[in-house]
Amino acid sequence: MEDNVGINNLMLKTIHPQKYYGDFLSTGLLPNGRESCSFEFSQIQLDKDAGGEFCGTATVSNSSSYVVGSHDILVRRNVQYPPCFSLEISRSSEKKQREHENTPVEIILTKIVERQLIFSFDQLLNSDKVLQFVVNSKIKYSGNPVQMLQSCLQTFLASLCTIEFPQLLLEQFAKDDVKIAENDLKFESDETKRLTLNDYPVATSLSLYEREDGPPIVVYDPPSNIKEFCSNTVTAIVGRGSKILYLSGGGSEIIKMDDLRKFIEDSSKFQQDFECQLKKEVEKTY
Repeated sequence: MEDNVGINNLMLKTIHPQKYYGDFLSTGLLPNGRESCSFEFSQIQLDKDAGGEFCGTATVSNSSSYVVGSHDILVRRNVQYPPCFSLEISRSSEKKQREHENTPVEIILTKIVERQLIFSFDQLLNSDKVLQFVVNSKIKYSGNPVQMLQSCLQTFLASLCTIEFPQLLLEQFAKDDVKIAENDLKFESDETKRLTLNDYPVATSLSLYEREDGPPIVVYDPPSNIKEFCSNTVTAIVGRGSKILYLSGGGSEIIKMDDLRKFIEDSSKFQQDFECQLKKEVEKTY
């Protein structure tokens, strides 16, 4: 009997996938067992020795992806206006990716950093503000993240927690030009200065799954095979105190205000859990 049920479900998934997923969602669950109104949990691991001299790496993994974040940290004269941060996201495999594949995620995260919502840029200056550190962040992923923005944001934040800036000074006899030679620098102290985050936001999404035999079902962070049957998707980045740092999306159906309000409340709880999880990992590693 159980074999017949399994065969029937497999046939339904092939012949009528919209009903197959709709039957699951009507019970409050996704096919993988996650509750439809819950967010995907990820494991976080920090490695303080795997990155550069003054930073480590962060790995965020879940059922759909494996994402690694690292940084290249440079030092230059404090020229104030040119950008002191960059972000590059790419697949870990050698396969050529579509040029536009991750551009929206890079743009969103870069804009949030430029508004100094994640960390303040004054932390990138040395004590006399003559030197400035430049953080070039790199994120590589494998698999197919259910929520690309969330996976990259979590990895980015975790990797930032591994940065420890050396306390450097520029020698007085250094030539007054843009280039800095290694012998132009000296250590003010043997201690390092850890980068401090202003916030630990999370990226979440709400979608409305269309059914033929009933009203739409609210789903959080739906995988792509379910998302294709959704009429609406709203994406948010939520920080401490339910502060909305980014909000976008829409569609053909109206999202009820009660559903949207609950989504932001649930995102805020998810943010608190993520912040606690990351801080515990930092304490364990450092």
